[in-house]
Amino acid sequence: VAVRPPPAKLARTEAGAGRAVAQVGRVISVVGPPYRWIQIDCRCFFVENLYVKSADAYFTLPGLDASEAEFWAANEGGKQHDDAERLEIFRDVQTEARRRAAIPELYRSNTAACAERYRPLHAELFP
Repeated sequence: VAVRPPPAKLARTEAGAGRAVAQVGRVISVVGPPYRWIQIDCRCFFVENLYVKSADAYFTLPGLDASEAEFWAANEGGKQHDDAERLEIFRDVQTEARRRAAIPELYRSNTAACAERYRPLHAELFP
């Protein structure tokens, strides 16, 4: 999806109070830079600082496919929790990690759906 500025040598902004910004032939993509919020490119987002409300604590998941033993080894063993709490915490962390892992694809599918369905209200003004 790309947004092309108006075909003018210089586009003026209202807020710029006369300052001109060169826009000749420039295409601004909503999927790539500067829109980096759509693309999560750091592994830490998916596996670190996973908050579990029932424990009121943050946890780290060694990997999306980590076992419960690996999880607790990375989180000081969880000795302050009983077995039932430990299992619930592990499941909550896995759920949050999977939710975070699905975000990039969700952003891409939402962007594609918007591009597919978008119809300009005044097509004569925005060809």
